[in-house]
Amino acid sequence: MTRLGDSLQNKAPPANIDEVYPLLEAILAHGHSYSCSVTILDSAGQGIARMVWENDKAVLTPVSGLENAAGRNYFNKISTKMGNSSVYVSGVELDRVDGKIIVPYTPVIRYGIPLHSTAGTVSGAIIMTVAIEPILQSLNEEKEDGTFYVVDGDGNYLINPDNQQLYGTMLNTGITLYKTEPEDARIILSEKDGTLLASSNRPDVLQVFVDVSPPNQQSIHWVLIYDHTLDPILADMRSSQFVILGIALLGLAIAVSAALLLTRSIVKPLNQLMFLVKSIKNHQWNTPAPDIGSQDEIGELARAFAILLADLRTAYSDLQCRTQALEVATEKANEVNRLKSEFLATMSHEMRTPLNAIIGFSELIISGSSGELNDKQSRQLVRVHANGLRLLSLIEDLLDLHKMERGNLEVFEEPFSPIDLADRLSARISNLIEHSGLRYQVIIDDRLPKLLIGDRLRIAQIVLHLLFNAFKFTKTGEVELTLKPLFSADRSFWTISVRDTGIGIPPAAQSLVFEIFRQADGSLQREFGGTGVGLAISRQLCHRMGGDITLLSEPGEGSTFTVILPMKVYKSGRQRQIVRKMERESYSSPGAEPRSQPLSIDTEKSQV
Repeated sequence: MTRLGDSLQNKAPPANIDEVYPLLEAILAHGHSYSCSVTILDSAGQGIARMVWENDKAVLTPVSGLENAAGRNYFNKISTKMGNSSVYVSGVELDRVDGKIIVPYTPVIRYGIPLHSTAGTVSGAIIMTVAIEPILQSLNEEKEDGTFYVVDGDGNYLINPDNQQLYGTMLNTGITLYKTEPEDARIILSEKDGTLLASSNRPDVLQVFVDVSPPNQQSIHWVLIYDHTLDPILADMRSSQFVILGIALLGLAIAVSAALLLTRSIVKPLNQLMFLVKSIKNHQWNTPAPDIGSQDEIGELARAFAILLADLRTAYSDLQCRTQALEVATEKANEVNRLKSEFLATMSHEMRTPLNAIIGFSELIISGSSGELNDKQSRQLVRVHANGLRLLSLIEDLLDLHKMERGNLEVFEEPFSPIDLADRLSARISNLIEHSGLRYQVIIDDRLPKLLIGDRLRIAQIVLHLLFNAFKFTKTGEVELTLKPLFSADRSFWTISVRDTGIGIPPAAQSLVFEIFRQADGSLQREFGGTGVGLAISRQLCHRMGGDITLLSEPGEGSTFTVILPMKVYKSGRQRQIVRKMERESYSSPGAEPRSQPLSIDTEKSQV
C-alpha cells in the first residue's frame, strides 16, 4: 500500500496498480450481498481504479469510466479527515454516476481509508461503497396497525411507505420529518429514545422512536420510528396491554442489537487496521497484524495487510544489509583514493626532479656552453630537449587531472600582457617551429587591451596544448595564433585561436576530442602518439575561468580551436578611457574588419 501511496503522490497512474486488483476483488466477493464497490482515489479526487460487483462477479471499471470525486460531498468530507489517518464513515447518500443520481434510487454508505506514502504524507484514499437498501428493507414491513420509518439526522426519510417522501434533501423535494412533523421532529431527533403519544402533529398515533446510530460515528445518525394508530392500541390495551408493550420493546431491542452488531463488525476491525498502519508509518515493524478472524471483506483486507507487513519487514532488513555493505565499500574506496593521491604526489616529485635536470643540461649543451656541436648532435639534443618538455607537460597534465577529480584545481588571477604571453608561447615552441618546416604566424588585434587580468600560467598551458597538437597533426602549410577581443551587448570577451592546415577532424568525431583519454581516431594515436588528456584538461580549465573552447574543422582542410575567456581589463588612468572607446567603436560598427598587428614571428623554413 505504501508503494501505491508513493505512486499516487507523483500524480500519475501507479505502475503497481495490478497488485491491488486481487485485494479489491476479494473484498467484493465477500460483500456482494450488499452490492459493494471499491474505488481508489488520488489526493485530488481523481479515480485511479474502481471495481464493482455485477452479475455475480467483480468487474473492473474502464479508465474512461473513472470519475473525479473532487466536487462530491463525501470526498470533501473525507479530505478533511485524511490527514489524521482516521476511518471516515459517511452518512446515507444516494449513489450517483457522472454526477447524476441513479434511478431507481440506491442508498449507500461510504467508508474512507487514507493511503500514505513512504514519506508519511497522505496521497490518496480507498473508498468502499456499501448499498444499505437490503438492511433498510428488512425493517420496512408495513403492519396492519402500524408502520416503520427510519430517518437520518437531517430528517430525511430512509424508509417510508410513501416513496414520494423518501430522501427529501437529497432529491431537493424538501420533504423531511421537519416538514411533515415539525414539532415531533425536534423531540425525535434531539432525544435518544422515547415515545410520543397523541402529539400535536400526530394526535391519533403512538410514536415509539429509538436512536440506532452506530457508536463512535458522528456522521451517522439514524432514528427508528414505529407508528401505531391509537384505536387498535387502546382496544388491545384494554385486553392485553402488557403483551403488546412487551412485543414492541422486544422488537426495538432486536433492531437496536442488529444495528449495533453491524456497526461494530465493521468499525472495530478497521480501527485495528488503522493502528497497524500508524505503526508501520512509525517504522514499528514488529507490530503484529490483527487477527480479525472473519471471512468477510474486512477479514480479507486484514490478511492482505499481514502479507504486506511481512514483505515490508523483509525489504527493510535487506535495505539495512545493503546500506552496511555500501558504507564498507565507500570506506574502502576513500582509502584507495587517498593512497592514489599519495602515490601521485610522490611520483610527480621523483619524476620531475631528474626530468628538469635533463631539460636544463640539454639547453646548456644546445647553447654551446660545452663546446660546438655538429648538425647531427644538435638535432639529437633538440629532440631530447623537446621530448623532455613534452614529458614534463604530460606529468603536469596527469597532476591537473587528479586535481580536477578531487575538485582542488585552483585558478590564480593577476595582471599580464597578452603580447608578452604570445612572445613567451612562441619562445617555448621555438625549437618546434624551427624543425617543423611550417610557417608560423602570430596576429594580435590592436583593439585588445594592453593589460588583462587572468591566470597567465593556466592560459599558457591551454594554448600550448593547442599549439603542440597543431604542429603534431600538420605536415605542410602553416600554424597561426590569433588574439583578439570579442564584444557583446552585455559582456566583453577575448579569444585565442590556433588555426592549422593539418589533417582536420571528421564532424562525427569532433564531440569526442574533448573527452578524456579519447582521440578522433584510434589509428591517430598509433601514428602520432598522445594520451588524449590535453584537450579535456584545457576545456576544464576554460570552464574554471568562466570560458570555453570551440572547434571548427574539415577533414583535409585543417582545424581552428578558439579559446573564449571573459575580458577582465586591468584599468588604470588613461587605459580605462582607451578601453571604453574601443568598446564604443566595436558596437557602432559591428561589420567592420578587425585591425591586426602581426608580431615579428613569421617564419617559413625548410624541414631539417
